[in-house]
Amino acid sequence: MKALKITGYGNPKENLDMQEVALPSIKENEVLIKIHAASVNPIDNILLSGAFDAVMPVQFPGPIGFDVAGTVIEKGAAVKNFNIGDKVYSRLSEAGAIAEYVASDSAIVAQKPTNISFEEAAGLPLVGLTAMHSLKNLGRIKAGDKVFIQAGSGGVGTFAIQYAKSKGAYVATTTSTKNVEWIKSLGADLVIDYTKEDYTKFISGYDIVLMAFGDEHTLEVINSVNNVGKLIGLNGALDKDALDAWGVQGEQRAYLENAGKHVLEAAMEKGIDYRFTVHELSAAQLDEITQLVENKAIKPVVDKVFGLDDSIQALEYLASGRAKGKVVIQVQP
Repeated sequence: MKALKITGYGNPKENLDMQEVALPSIKENEVLIKIHAASVNPIDNILLSGAFDAVMPVQFPGPIGFDVAGTVIEKGAAVKNFNIGDKVYSRLSEAGAIAEYVASDSAIVAQKPTNISFEEAAGLPLVGLTAMHSLKNLGRIKAGDKVFIQAGSGGVGTFAIQYAKSKGAYVATTTSTKNVEWIKSLGADLVIDYTKEDYTKFISGYDIVLMAFGDEHTLEVINSVNNVGKLIGLNGALDKDALDAWGVQGEQRAYLENAGKHVLEAAMEKGIDYRFTVHELSAAQLDEITQLVENKAIKPVVDKVFGLDDSIQALEYLASGRAKGKVVIQVQP
């Protein structure tokens, strides 16, 4: 079967290669999925760059891609909750979504929403789990909360806006001029054009602030706003819970603790509860996403679909920062 492989740290064009590899074998608790679609996420390019080597090192040649949607074609003896032919989706525990087949623990696989395509479903798992963990588990979102979501036109942003609105929150977000009206159509109450206005002037007094970018932007918010409840990072400084979740120890932990120390200390001085998001792999939360999609509270946002042989271009396009929503790879129609 075909599978995209990381051959070394660097950029997509020079360090990715489509290879022929053996079909995966499955364990008793796993299902074998014929992949119809996969999606790419910033974490894929981060892993490729080597910037995350301290947390998730790659053994070359290594697989890439975590979001998958497809059909169950084989199941292990212990698998009771799926049948052959089930249409499913998942955020894989290990990379390998940009391939024709993948084996996955059935405990992190869910039935895909019936009212959307495989391509739309493939764009949901990682961003959906990230947004839900950030807003539901860390933010404890409730009706009436004021929520700020940085980068509303990104994959996490487009999902988080809709999810927060489904919970009855007031939602503010940022985007560029050309996307303002489109982001309003997703339900955002306040859309700040970051090319014209300083968004930090608008978000004092918010219950949850979700930051898509790294330390420089997070510090800008910490230093500029007042009376913020929870500040949740998708990038940048790692807190103790994040380091524990990834099992980082020894010199690597000391290095990462020191790298994020200035952000954590600044937040503490302002009385802001800062958390870094490490989303859970959860079939139960995927089932909740399925229900939200089937009830039309969440509409998947897909920017562009590439073919499997154009996977490298898909990752380059994602890295360009121009994507509106998700970038998807159609693997096997």
